[in-house]
Amino acid sequence: MSEGIRKDLLGQMARMSLSQRAASAQIGVSHSALSTWLSGTYKGSVESVEEKVQQWIERCREIADGPLPEDERFPVTVDTEVFSEVTSALRACHLKGKIGVVVAASGSGKTRSVKEYVAKNAGVMLIECHHSFPARMVLSSIASSCGIEARGSIHELLVSVCDRLRGSGRMLVLDEAEHLKPSVLDVVRRLNDWAGIGIVYVGLPRFMASLQSMRRDYEYIWNRVRVRAGIERSAEAERSDIRKLLGSMLPLLDDTVVIAFHSRCGGDIRKLEALYYGALASVRQSGKPMTPALVTFVAKQLEMEVAA
Repeated sequence: MSEGIRKDLLGQMARMSLSQRAASAQIGVSHSALSTWLSGTYKGSVESVEEKVQQWIERCREIADGPLPEDERFPVTVDTEVFSEVTSALRACHLKGKIGVVVAASGSGKTRSVKEYVAKNAGVMLIECHHSFPARMVLSSIASSCGIEARGSIHELLVSVCDRLRGSGRMLVLDEAEHLKPSVLDVVRRLNDWAGIGIVYVGLPRFMASLQSMRRDYEYIWNRVRVRAGIERSAEAERSDIRKLLGSMLPLLDDTVVIAFHSRCGGDIRKLEALYYGALASVRQSGKPMTPALVTFVAKQLEMEVAA
């Protein structure tokens, strides 16, 4: 076995995040043949496997060097249901200085919609939260956005930030808000009480449930939420969004193709992107049209299960 071809194959698989099983399907050899060839124990024609592997690597390189999109991500400005609802909730909180909660499933496009709003509206502060995100870090991030040095106690910092933000018409958006502890939520809501700025918590559906479940101890937080957007899309709404997202790239998009994409991705845009650009590579390589069978074939290569 050529060690150079083996290294090239492993490198290509790593770049494409392919398992051995997925790679063997693309190469055109059985999984067992590829596995034993890689380990140097293949009993069949080593030359035949090497030839197929080399041809596959060359095809991958040709595709990579071809005229692919600069950024393989769908435009968030498409009027999908998630984009419309997220934008509407943010606008209401921004203009009226209210507290809002926006929740939607992972991969639905809510974070991209938020970032699009932030990019087009000067003065909106976005903080992307993480586990054990302390109140001081939140306030320090806001202070930095306001040009304030983060000094003193949490209370002193909160007062300084509120003094700067009062009457500014700005808004604070906290993404992945499900990571925030109740004590941090308590500090953040005071920015609305004392400075009058809009605040929007964006997260997974469990965040809305968490806020409701802790009403006994933190009822004053939930009671201040004026905009509540729990985005749940039906299967037809998900398919409608797929039509909109793919429509500009596939002018002759057939409903059967939409259904094929939806059956594998559901409402997950990240999965849809991976599947679409994988299928697009196959279309460019083969010269054949985008069909349900091709979508299903590529989905199996990417080891995508049928969406629930």
